[in-house]
Amino acid sequence: MVRAVRTTQNTHDPHQTLFAENSRPGSRYFGKIDTAHIGATGHSQGGGGFRGAITAWFRFWLSGGERARGEFFGPSCGLCRDGEWSDVQRNAKAPAVSGA
Repeated sequence: MVRAVRTTQNTHDPHQTLFAENSRPGSRYFGKIDTAHIGATGHSQGGGGFRGAITAWFRFWLSGGERARGEFFGPSCGLCRDGEWSDVQRNAKAPAVSGA
């Protein structure tokens, strides 16, 4: 797994809104949100130049998109080859990911 060091302080929990709308009869999102697979990002949480990596991360982990796997795993992963990423580190859980 890859980490990018950014520090933010959230002032609210957007997940609460998603859970509430998923549970509220009459909501256009009622029963349509997979609450086990949600995520959020934006400029205040490291968006900007990280959008491609964040999109790939969401596609792999939240949607099961296997094409995105190559950005993070393997000896020549996309982030490993990208000069914009100067310090790619993997935690101890990375080798346990299937196909890593």
